Amino acid sequence: MNLSRLLIDFLHLFFAAAWIGAVVQLARLTARRENVESAWPILSASLRFASNYLLIAATVLVVSGLYKLSLILETDTGIFRSSYGQALALKIILALIMFGIAVWNHLVIFRRMLSTAATGEWQLLVKLTRRSCFTFKMILAGSILLLLLVAGLEQL
Repeated sequence: MNLSRLLIDFLHLFFAAAWIGAVVQLARLTARRENVESAWPILSASLRFASNYLLIAATVLVVSGLYKLSLILETDTGIFRSSYGQALALKIILALIMFGIAVWNHLVIFRRMLSTAATGEWQLLVKLTRRSCFTFKMILAGSILLLLLVAGLEQL
């Protein structure tokens, strides 16, 4: 294995692990039942940092994953006819769906949370925070499915 492939594998696995860790923490943070108004300064700072970080991590995962796919297709153009290739295709589709959800959460929900907090509409902010928490839980569930799928790929 050459150095560039090793680096791409490292980046892909590092950002996958970081992605899952960040999503778990955000799901825990947004699920808290304390007063949103008093917790908002910490919550908004955490969400702002994590939202930007997760978007970067998701981008690195998609780019490195597509690069890894190009390396596979370079050596085996008929891979998607095998069970490994079909599982790989499912993994790619699931990862792209999760990327889309993350982008939507970053561009729509989080920005709406910031503008709602600026106006002091705390009840709406609670609803948006819960919606964001649900989004993080969906991404976490998708991440777990990806982990199981990757583990299954090793068996094929």
